[in-house]
This record gives sequence, structure tokens and C-alpha cells, in this order.
Amino acid sequence: MLPGKLCIGILEEDNPLKSYFRLKPLLVENEGKYLSFEGAERYPEEGCIRIVPDKNESSHFKARMRRMGRYCVLDLREHTGENDKIRPNKNYHGDETERNAHIVYSDVVREPAQDMIFEILPEGAVEGEWSGPAPGTPRLLDAQSLELWRYAAPGEEEGAGTIAPEGARLEQSELQFFHLSGFDGRDISIAIRMPGCMASVIGAPQTSARSEKPAPQSAEAPAPAEAERPAPAAKPAAEPEKPWISHDLPPQAPPRGKLSPLQQALAAQSGLNPRRNRSLQEIIEEKWRHSRVDQLGHPVPAKATGQPLESPLERALDALRGAWRIPEIHEQLIAAVAEMRDFALAVDERHRAASNSALRRELEDLEAERLKSLDELDRLRREKAALRETFKQEIRQEEAEALRDAVERTRAAREECAREQAAAEAAHQAADEARDAFAALSDGRFEEKLREFALTSRAARILAAPADAARAQEPVRMVAPTREEWLERARRALALEGLRPSETDAAELLVCAALGDSILLSGPAASDKRGYARSLARALGAMDAQRYAETGGTELPEKLRAASPLPAVLVIPEANGAPDARVERGLCGATENLIVASILAEGGAGFPVSAEALERGFFLRLEGEVSASPWKPVPTDAESFPPAALSQLRAALFSEMAELPVALERRLQKLRDALARHGVRLSRRTLDLMWRYCGAMLSLAKISAGEALDLAFARKALPCILAEAPVECLMEMEKLLSGMPHCLALLHAPLPIHI
Repeated sequence: MLPGKLCIGILEEDNPLKSYFRLKPLLVENEGKYLSFEGAERYPEEGCIRIVPDKNESSHFKARMRRMGRYCVLDLREHTGENDKIRPNKNYHGDETERNAHIVYSDVVREPAQDMIFEILPEGAVEGEWSGPAPGTPRLLDAQSLELWRYAAPGEEEGAGTIAPEGARLEQSELQFFHLSGFDGRDISIAIRMPGCMASVIGAPQTSARSEKPAPQSAEAPAPAEAERPAPAAKPAAEPEKPWISHDLPPQAPPRGKLSPLQQALAAQSGLNPRRNRSLQEIIEEKWRHSRVDQLGHPVPAKATGQPLESPLERALDALRGAWRIPEIHEQLIAAVAEMRDFALAVDERHRAASNSALRRELEDLEAERLKSLDELDRLRREKAALRETFKQEIRQEEAEALRDAVERTRAAREECAREQAAAEAAHQAADEARDAFAALSDGRFEEKLREFALTSRAARILAAPADAARAQEPVRMVAPTREEWLERARRALALEGLRPSETDAAELLVCAALGDSILLSGPAASDKRGYARSLARALGAMDAQRYAETGGTELPEKLRAASPLPAVLVIPEANGAPDARVERGLCGATENLIVASILAEGGAGFPVSAEALERGFFLRLEGEVSASPWKPVPTDAESFPPAALSQLRAALFSEMAELPVALERRLQKLRDALARHGVRLSRRTLDLMWRYCGAMLSLAKISAGEALDLAFARKALPCILAEAPVECLMEMEKLLSGMPHCLALLHAPLPIHI
């Protein structure tokens, strides 16, 4: 806010032909220091304010503004009102004719005090001629040595100005340095002496040459009485008035000899009724003029009279125009004016200034065009760089695709070569056996082998007869489902058990079965943990009596041991039911295609599980919610799937595993570093399983990388950490796992572990 403040700004004559000036506020005084002006948005469109002449200086407004130079002081300390000296500009319409939305009266725009503002001397400047535009201050300051230099403008002859050091220096504590933006984006570097280091920040007013007349001196000595008369009290200093206005002259009677009776009557009228015998148009114009003056808030001087005031400039112009209307005296008038002292030089200077102004505008237009061309060139360069980068990315992508195709063709060729080589070896072996059989026919070994085979097969039938009669097992046909078929089998298996058949749950069921031979199931009673284990067995095609079993012992059932290489599922209910129970302890003879699902009891119904048991497999805590569809019991003849080995499941899930994003790697490394600071380190096996878990889940389910890492950390790493981490680490876990809802939910769950 500028009202009530002392502001430092810069001046610009933005239209020399119409004598238009404007100022741009730069600094505002606050508590003995200058601060950068932050309220430029209140004065659109360029943060500038139009300067309009006050009624007391309409004649010398232009000369004073030009004499002031580049910098000015806007003194509003005695004007705190919003619309006191700064008001909205009625001529502002948002177009090119007027770009300043506010006006300020010229009586508060003052010249700064001497030795107040110094422009910074450019680096590398030496004594001698000055190159470039003239500085805005007559004295420059070396920012390094704080030495003052003086700039001398060129004289009447053409040439450049000069600079030279003065030998004087300023104190660092008295100065403030600023690097500001002036008009048209030009940078300004200045140093300003602080207000407390100066008697006044406003320079002394410069009076006009007409008012500087010597006082008349009398040749006679004053009378004794007059000499002893005390001097009148000094009147308070007032603002300089116009030199041609005098309030002490006696009224002069108008010459009556050359005027008509009507003119004599008008000239003799008093100031009490100045509108007597005047036309209607003159009265309207005077009323309008008085309304404008009253609106702007100008006071009427106490010594004002009804006599109209006319400046010498107006009288001279009227006389010159009247003389010029007579064609016969044109030459005499021109000769008389030409004989006036310095008139020709003033006219030439005015013409030169107009020419320089036009040339300056042309140069500014050329500079604007040059800057616009440079900006366009920079834009084209940026677009060129962007296109080049796009082409590089496309080339890299094409090369990567070509490399993947080449690798795929190479792998297929190697597999085909391996198959051909195996077929060739089988053919060689068959040929060797054929040759051996042919030789056996000739030397009698064939009859001996035949007798041995008959005896062996007879004994095998006798020994296996009871088991064959009890079981009557037939060979089972193995299948190799694709990734999509595996996912569909898991969905249907979950649906048959009344669980949620979502894509994420189905994918997690398959990934946990493929990555580990042990799954720990926990949750409330309504979560149906046995149904989840049966869903896993149903998806693997192991729901018959030979490959699915529920046992509370520590020995592997004989029927599951004999089921290898077919997939089998063993369910251990209440695996933590005893205080000395060890989950899956003593399960000997486990096969490659066997998955053990241990059901853990929570709260007081079960005993804590050790970190070693949790580290063996994946920990799944099931929720108590059920499917939204109506409940139906599982039919006894529910759909079953052909069995498929776990090796086929692993091949389908991990053959084309998705590449992990860089953000996921960084998040995992951040978690490792945070845990290591508390003395908790993850094993290599845990990290490998979480890595493969994330890659498989990103390929199967439509989840984000962050959710995949959240699920992997909650299923594999977090239970072990909660079972063995120190208390200090557990207190920081909620902060470390911010943004991971599955892990945060596991922190507040009643887990069967010691925390």
C-alpha cells in the first residue's frame, strides 16, 4: 500500500509528444529501511502510475519532470487516504491509448535529495569515456571499494560522456543495495543511503528564473523611525507560486478611450459578480471547470478574486496567433522572432529531440523485433531438442523390441535344437537296443531275460494285489494351463467356497502357492480359513482323497507322500494350539508338489508363533467379510479341475514377469535403510520372494506398483519383523509404513505373535 508511505520510484516519459509521464514504484520506506515494493498488482497493467500536473504547476510540469531525471521520490506520508493523491484513471480503458489504471498528482512527486541514490558502476569500468546509455544518476558507486565516481555528460559537440573517480568513499553501514527490474524488463542496480543517515530524502525545490529577481534597494538611508521599527515576523514558508501572479498590486482601471460602452461596462465590473453579462456557453464552461477542480479536492486560495488570471505564456501565444493571421507581416514576424536570443538554438534542439525520439522509437521497435526473433529461435531450439529426444526414444523402443524378438527366436531355436538332439539320442539308444536285442536272439540271452521278466512281474502282482484291490487307482492325466486359465481356475475355486472371487485375491492365491511350500492362514472365525485352503487345492486339481488331507500330527500322511509328482495340499488346523507346538515341525518326506497350509488361532485361543516359522512361508490374514451374493452350501459334486504340477504353475507365472518400476525399487530400499537403522535386517530369501511376488502380481492383477509392494511386505516381511524387532523399531513402524494400508492394518490386528 502506497498511501501514507515514502516510496522510491523511476520516471519515464512514455509519450514525449503529449508530455505524458509515469512512475513505477520500486522501494518503500519501512522502519528506517527500504523494502522492495510488493503491491505492483494493485496498479495494472505494468505496475505504473500516470502522473498528472497539479493545478499550480501546469505550465512548468513538463520541465520539472524532465529535470528530475530517472529517479523520483513519491512522498505520501501526509496523505493516508485511499483516494487522496492516488485515484483511478478515468481515461483507462484497457487498450493501447492508456496503459495506467491509476493517476497521482505531481505535487507529491519530488526530486530525491542529493547524494541519496547512486547507480552501481559496471564491472571493468575504467576512467575515461563512457560507453553505452547515460546513467540515471550523476554519481556512480563502485560496489567493491565503495568509491564514488562522477559522470560528465557530453557538451554541445557530438561525443560520449566521461567518468572519473572523485576520491570519496561511503560507509557500508549507510547503504542498501538493490537489483530491480525497471521499464521494459531492464535491470537496475542501485545503492541507496538509508533514511536515518540523511537529514531529508527530498531535494530543495528549484525556483523558476523569473521569480529570482533581486530586491530593489533604495539609494537613500531609511529614516530613524523606520530604522528602529522592529522587523515583521517571518511568515511560514509556502510553496512557490507562479511568478506572474501578484496579490499586492493595486487594481488598474482599464483604458476607456479605446473600448466600446459595453466593453467598458464589462471591464469596470467588480469581482463580486464575474458572470454578469456573460454568454450561456461561457457560464457552462466555467461551471464545468469549477466542478472538476472541486472534484479533485483543490482548495481555493484565500486571496483569490473574481478577476480572471492569465499567464504570460497564454498572452504571448494569443498575440503570436493574432499576428500570424495577418499574411502581410509574416516575414517581419519571422525576422523578429529569429533575432530573439537562443530562439533558433531552442527550435533546433526541439527538432533534434523530436527526431531522436522518433529514432529511439524505431530502435526500440527493432530491439523488440530482435528479442522476439531470439525468443522464437529459442523456442525452435527447444522444439528441436524435444523432437530429437522423441526420435531417440522411438529408436530405443524399436531396438528393444527387435532385441526381444531376436532373444525369443534364439530361445525357440535352442529349444528346438534341444528337442532334436533328444530325439536323436533316443533314436541312437533305440538303435543300440535293437542291435543288442538282435544279438541276444542269436546268443540265447533273450530266453534268459524273458524268464527273469516273467518271474519279476509275477512277484510284483502278488505283492501289489491287496493295494490294487483297495485303491484301483488309474493313471491321472496332467494338464499345463496358461496364465489366464490359471487365473480363471483360482476365481472359480474361490467362488465355490463362498469367498471373494476378485482378481487380486485369485492372483495372490496362485502367487503364494507358486513361491512357497508353506502358507500361514490367520484371521477371525468368520474368515473361513479352511475354505481358503480348499480353494487352493481345488485350483491345483488336488481335491480328491489321495492329494488333500487335514491332520494335526507331525508326520506326512502316506497317501500324500505317494501322490508325488501330482500336486497335494496338507491342512494343519490349530497349528499353534499347544504351548510347545512348532508349526510344521517334523513334516518329513515332503515332496516338491506339496503345499502345507497351517491355520493359526488368534488372541487367547492360540499360542505365539516364532519368527523362524513365519519366515518359512507367506502369512495371510483373512478378513471376516463374505461375498455379497446369497449364501449356498458347497455342493458335494462341485466342479473339479484336472491336476497340474506346481512347476507348470511357476512356469506360467514367472516366464514373462513384469519389470518392476524404479519407484518401487527406491521405496523398498528406503524401507530397508530405515529398518537397518533400528538393527532389523531382511534376509536374502525374503527379499527375493518379495521381488518375485511384486513382479507376478503386476502381471496378473490390475494393481499399482505401490499396492503390490504393500501386499508383498505385509505377507512376507512384516510378520517376522513384528515377532523379533526391538520395541524402539515397533514404535516407529507406523511412521515407516505410511501410505501402505495393508501393512498398517496388520499392525493393529490381533496376531499370534509376541509384540
